[in-house]
Formats: sequence, C-alpha cells, structure tokens
Amino acid sequence: WKVHDTFQIRQWYKEASATFDLPEDISIELVRQACQYSSIIYNIWPEMNKTYPLPFQRIQEIYGAARCDIVSHGFVHRQPGDDETRIDPSLPRYTLTIDHGLRKFVICIRGTFSVEDAVLDMLAIDEPFCDGVAHSGIISAVRSMEKHLKNAFLTQLANVPKDYGILLTGHSLGGGTAVLMTI
Repeated sequence: WKVHDTFQIRQWYKEASATFDLPEDISIELVRQACQYSSIIYNIWPEMNKTYPLPFQRIQEIYGAARCDIVSHGFVHRQPGDDETRIDPSLPRYTLTIDHGLRKFVICIRGTFSVEDAVLDMLAIDEPFCDGVAHSGIISAVRSMEKHLKNAFLTQLANVPKDYGILLTGHSLGGGTAVLMTI
C-alpha cells in the first residue's frame, strides 16, 4: 500500500541502496501508476456487488475512464439465479483500458481473490514455456487471457496513435500473469 503515496515512493527511492537502471521511458511515476492500477482493480467486483448492472459501470467509476476507453475486461456479472459462471474459470479478472494520459494500453490483472484464482495458484507444476518452464496455473491464465482479449486489443490498436505503448501490471497471481504475458 505504500506505493500509493508519492512521498513514500520518493523516500524509498532515495533510501534504497540498489541502483535503478530504468530505461529512459520508464519513470518512478510510471511505476507508481502501474502499482495504482494493480491495486484499485480489487475494487471492481460486479459479480459480488449487485448495485452495478454491468462491469463497465464499475470499471468506469474506479478508473475514471470514459466508456470508450474500456476495451475489454475479465469480470462477469452474475444475475440472481445464475448457477454457472459465464466466463472461463482459468481467466483471471483483468481490465484492458486505454489511458490517454499515459498514452498506453493498460492491461491490469487482479491477484488471487476468488476460489477460481486460488485453484490457479495451486496448479504449481512446472510446464514448458518459452525455452524454459513456468507455473502451469499462470500459463493457463495467460492462454485464457490471450483468447479473451486478443481480438478486442487488435481492433483498438488501429484506433489509437502509433506512439501508444502497452503497460502490463498486476499483483500476486496477476503480477505473475503479467510477467509471462510480457515474455
């Protein structure tokens, strides 16, 4: 939680004994914003919060994003009486938004929060991945995310300026998924 306070980030940065060789296009402010995204995503629970008829409304409220800036999400709203989840259980909850201030697509992946997430965490078997091995549950999450958000991302990619980048961020299970997606 300390990363939310800019002063504390500056204090940590000044007091750290390690050197930080960040590329020029990455700043402590960008790291702070990535951390903010990866923590506020926990406030989006449309499947638990029945006052929001659609996840888009909650995402818009939490991120302060315009509706058109929410490209895709991995949240499902369960209506009363629903007995099945209408989303892949290996898909971590995520948002794909366009942050025009950062000039980036932001893919933010929530960490362990549900029973489905805990099951992904427990699938900790080494599985081949990109010339090495990785956590099989997280690989499953990466594959599900690719299927779920690829088309929406590619469609929106044509609609933004060419200098927009991608910021992948997440916490816990979401952080591991973001790392493997980057690879």
